[in-house]
Amino acid sequence: MVNSGLQIREQDYRGASRAFDYFFTGLSSILFLATALFFDVGRTPLVGVLSTVAIVLFALAVITGLKKLEYFVAVLGADYSIALTEGNPHDLTVRETTAVVRDLKDTVELLSNKASVAHSLRNWFLMLGILTVIAWRLLSVVQTF
Repeated sequence: MVNSGLQIREQDYRGASRAFDYFFTGLSSILFLATALFFDVGRTPLVGVLSTVAIVLFALAVITGLKKLEYFVAVLGADYSIALTEGNPHDLTVRETTAVVRDLKDTVELLSNKASVAHSLRNWFLMLGILTVIAWRLLSVVQTF
């Protein structure tokens, strides 16, 4: 029973994490498109630089968000392979099964670390992009007066 409760919590966590990742990657995509569509050469070079920086930051947020989702899917695949290897070793000896599971766990750890870095980068790029758009728009308003 305890194991079943832990599995349910893990599934809930993974589902919430995936929804969070889809939301922020989608938000980054929308902000990238909106910023690119409203891109203007600008009245001053500073406005042009700020708008270009915002577009680049949102593009980087989209790319790192997609990489995070890719790592998430790879971790799920490796977890499935671990469960399959442990539950149904087929023609593998105990030593081979142990080696395969150890390699898969190392792979999961490596992918999890990469996903963590991608997660942080995506959030930083998104936040900096939003701050850049705010600065861009404030500067545009100030220049009109």
